[in-house]
Amino acid sequence: MASGKQAIFGDVLISGTPDYAITALRAALKVMDPVLVERYWRQTRGISGQPVINGKRVWTRFRYPDGNDSFISLYPGEHRTTRPSGPEDLILEFEEGPEADSVRDRLTRALDSLADRCPKSEIEELRKLVPEYSSPSGHSVELIKRFDEADALLRDDSADSSDFQKIVQDLLGEGLRDRAFPLLDFSAAIILLQLQAMLGRWIDRTTGDFQDEENGSIYVSPISSLLGYVQGLATLPEVGDIAGTLSEIGNSNYKWAEASLKRALNAQTVHMHCKELELAYYQATVALLIARSSGQAGIACSLQYGEIQAEEDQVSALHGLTHPLKFLFDDPDSLSRYFLDSLSTGTTDSELIGAYSSPQFPLFTKAFVRVLLATARTMDSGETFDRGLRDLEGLESQFNDGLSSIEARFEIGWLDRALLQAYKKKGDTEKVQQYAYKIAAALVVEREFARLG
Repeated sequence: MASGKQAIFGDVLISGTPDYAITALRAALKVMDPVLVERYWRQTRGISGQPVINGKRVWTRFRYPDGNDSFISLYPGEHRTTRPSGPEDLILEFEEGPEADSVRDRLTRALDSLADRCPKSEIEELRKLVPEYSSPSGHSVELIKRFDEADALLRDDSADSSDFQKIVQDLLGEGLRDRAFPLLDFSAAIILLQLQAMLGRWIDRTTGDFQDEENGSIYVSPISSLLGYVQGLATLPEVGDIAGTLSEIGNSNYKWAEASLKRALNAQTVHMHCKELELAYYQATVALLIARSSGQAGIACSLQYGEIQAEEDQVSALHGLTHPLKFLFDDPDSLSRYFLDSLSTGTTDSELIGAYSSPQFPLFTKAFVRVLLATARTMDSGETFDRGLRDLEGLESQFNDGLSSIEARFEIGWLDRALLQAYKKKGDTEKVQQYAYKIAAALVVEREFARLG
């Protein structure tokens, strides 16, 4: 078993953590192909140290094989796809972070840490992903197979609208509910399939266009196939009607993505937060692909958003989904200590909530940030401590009254530990005993459940 800094929360046992960790890790690791998850993680870690230089706007340049480089500035936050050329702009090249601090390494350590606290089947499911961070992705093969099957069924002249709806709903279930495929590839594949079926214009598989040389599938590189397909639609006489269809799909998904991000922030639990972020990422990706493909093809769509806006929603959802790869390995008290330091220098509650639970930074639910703020105040003394304790007690009542203990298991476990520490500081022996017994019982049940699973 992993120990110390290598373990989840540095080996600090918080009841409810295994459920949250498994849900969060599964969501983070299935959002993109493992190679892309690893690259995104390294970039995020690398850019976090971007320096502040007086009189300069510092940008970090990320180079990509396709030549579509990105330039990111943290102060203030901005992303550009063209090189900044102002007199105050300073371009720094991205440098890779340490090899040891990889997603593959963190996943391995997380699973070792949770091995005796989670059902074996759940641990083994995630453990199968580990090799994919150093070799070609296996689940992409399954994605290609499923979409080829759906493609063949829908091309059949006997297929009707009910067949189309059922096939798409089944695929959405596999992609969003079961997390069977990387969300990025899945989003491109399903929009490519839907467009062909809705327009009745199927890619001719006899020409070899967009097809993989090995297996002949157009779903091996679904983003590339989608861009090429829409480029071909631009030459058709009915391009005006096609633009209407593209606009409807893009506008609907952009609107839904915005709504999903808001629901993620206002979710009652971190479990619901993860699910809403996955949905937001999928919807924002579809909206982005519609905007990008139609823009490159020169199709005049009536989109109610811009490509950059869709990309911002996509990146925000991705940031929220991958944040547990950092949070789960931190000291559980480190963020509350940071909050306390910030509060002492005049930062307000609303500013801290905005920094950790906003559409741009959907790292936690608003409810959980309030838990962290209350915990922070109990680390102080006097009136600040008293307010923090009152807030913790109020939040405990909210979570226990409004939700089942299963739904809010992580939040309740976190509150139990925070209250135990607060009552110890206050010297309330009776409450200390009460919460110590409660935490011990929850951990025993957790381990027994894992053993039986």
